[in-house]
Amino acid sequence: MKNMKKQIFVYLMLLSLLLSGSIGVTDVYAAESTENSSILEETYDYNLKTEDILIRDPYVVVHDGKYYMYGTDGTNAFGGQMDSFPVWVSEDLENWAGPYTIFQNDGSFWADSQYWAPEVYYIDGEFYLYGSMGGSGRANKGIQLFKSDEPLGPFEPVSEYPFTPEEDDDIDATLYEEDGVMYMVYSQGKDGIYAVRLNDTLDGFADTQFKLFDVSECSWTVAAFGGMVLNDGPCFYKTASGKLICLLSSMSEDGYHMGIAYSDNGKLDGNWTLTDERLDVGSDGGHCMIFENLEGQTMICYHAPNGNSHPQFRYLIEDKENDTVYASETPAEEPARVEDVFVDVNAEDWFREVVQYVYDNEIMTGLNSSYFGPADTLVRAQFATVLYKMNKMPKVEYQEVFPDVAETDWFASAVLWAADTGVVTGYTDSGRFGAADNITREQMATMMYRYAKDYLKLEVSTDGDYSSFPDAQNVQEFAQDAMKWAVGNKIITGKTVDGQLVLDPQGNANRAECAVIIQRFMESTAE
Repeated sequence: MKNMKKQIFVYLMLLSLLLSGSIGVTDVYAAESTENSSILEETYDYNLKTEDILIRDPYVVVHDGKYYMYGTDGTNAFGGQMDSFPVWVSEDLENWAGPYTIFQNDGSFWADSQYWAPEVYYIDGEFYLYGSMGGSGRANKGIQLFKSDEPLGPFEPVSEYPFTPEEDDDIDATLYEEDGVMYMVYSQGKDGIYAVRLNDTLDGFADTQFKLFDVSECSWTVAAFGGMVLNDGPCFYKTASGKLICLLSSMSEDGYHMGIAYSDNGKLDGNWTLTDERLDVGSDGGHCMIFENLEGQTMICYHAPNGNSHPQFRYLIEDKENDTVYASETPAEEPARVEDVFVDVNAEDWFREVVQYVYDNEIMTGLNSSYFGPADTLVRAQFATVLYKMNKMPKVEYQEVFPDVAETDWFASAVLWAADTGVVTGYTDSGRFGAADNITREQMATMMYRYAKDYLKLEVSTDGDYSSFPDAQNVQEFAQDAMKWAVGNKIITGKTVDGQLVLDPQGNANRAECAVIIQRFMESTAE
């Protein structure tokens, strides 16, 4: 208790001096120490503005109603003594307390000169910090893991040295989970951006590292320090359609900038395309990360300008039409509520949320401007159009594939695209597509299965078991693999008929039921 009172007195004195102008922000940087987080919160006001903070490579963690911003100490990033990691705390991203030192080299730790780009993750009740470290005792920089029970530390290294190979120069680590597996993506300096699957304890490699791309392939990049093109600060965003985007940073002729790369299969191991696009946040800002604020809005945090750097915040908006993202100083407009758009959708309807989902994603936008038609049976042309919209409606040249699909039909492009990609095949006995025929549940499962396997090139499993359904024997042979996949992935979970849960494979699906299945499909394939 005596020690606690002494700490409180010291902090109150520091606060008084700061408010009176007797000491500056940099003095507070030197004065703060690693103590119990509850003490610090009770004794430190949010007296710093965002523009007062000097930081590089900011990383924001949202925890228990607060923002914790970690980063490279901007007061000594170039030329000073780097031997610690700081954190600031806020409730509104405008007013901050801190900095608090979460790790301080007491002289016994190997890294004595470089402390860069800490990223912190809350995993199973612990905080994991991945830092880019360098020092006189090691030829190259490496990624070191630290852990703490509290967001304000103290953080302790879990090993004596970095877990990355000493022969590699590794920095800017970020974690990315894919198919239930945790990967670390990081920069190897001039050699590019790499990824590796981590072991179960997240402190070592579980497989061979592989290269994603080299930022020098971007047309706007120029050589910087040491004559090399920087491969800095990768972070990832997945669009509603499943497209995987990497935001990256490097130098250009007009300063530090953030670029955009896309994976062709929505996964880390895809073929990456580096575009000429740059995230428009003005010049000389970069090394961003993505987080969700307390209001549930997606934001990015980055540092700018690149010299005397401060944290900057922007909203990250998904451009659904072009399947990409952009940064904005204002949040995206709130989507229209479907109960205000359609007269046949009410706030209390069981299907209200799924209709909102397909409406927001511009997949099912209603029969017209006033009616969604939740109880209307879906026809084959409509479902082909749903899949076509999920794929952003690519341009299709007309050719006669089905005798009942004319060039002037409203669904022609969707059906021809679906036929060209193998999603639909038409009826084998007549060659017709059957545009106006009601779609059955097993036909719908088959189209989605082909779309996932043959078009999206996803790994699909047919290990699902639907034999427990009383009408399982009614699934026709052509749809059996598709139904196993759909049931196994909980895309189709059965429907209640006369108090019994059945598959109803030859039954028709109405538009509300289709919306449910589409949402499940999109969310499962985006994971």
